[in-house]
Amino acid sequence: MSMLRNPDIAHQCYYRKLIEMMGTGIHRMIQDSKEHGFDIPIFEIKDQIVKVSFPNIHYLRAEQPHQSATDLMAHFEGVIEGVGKDIKEKLASILCVLNNQPGLRTTMLSSKTDIPVKSVERYVKRLKDAGLIKYSGSSKSGGYFLSDSLVRE
Repeated sequence: MSMLRNPDIAHQCYYRKLIEMMGTGIHRMIQDSKEHGFDIPIFEIKDQIVKVSFPNIHYLRAEQPHQSATDLMAHFEGVIEGVGKDIKEKLASILCVLNNQPGLRTTMLSSKTDIPVKSVERYVKRLKDAGLIKYSGSSKSGGYFLSDSLVRE
């Protein structure tokens, strides 16, 4: 059963074409999961809080940048040449954060990675130049996303 909890947010999302109509999200998640061979999401409702879990879906965790993200950076060794281990780890942590939370801007990336904003701006430029991330959206509301080629890896 679809229950509209915040009509103001729903109206703004509809107006900005972020949703097509109300009450279709859960059905689309289940349908997309089936179509793409994923397990069906698990929904838990407790005290008017809905928790959605996606079983058997693995992703890079920003809390562990030295493991999977550094391995990910190894795929692009030729693209980012002359970079020390410390900077590679910072680049990898930015990639991990963007993998988990796409669409962030440099200030949010800075707070999530504990890297100063000016440094994040330099690292983001390097990642953009290497084709690993891209900026999408307007200059006021857009953010950074992993590039399509990196997502396929």
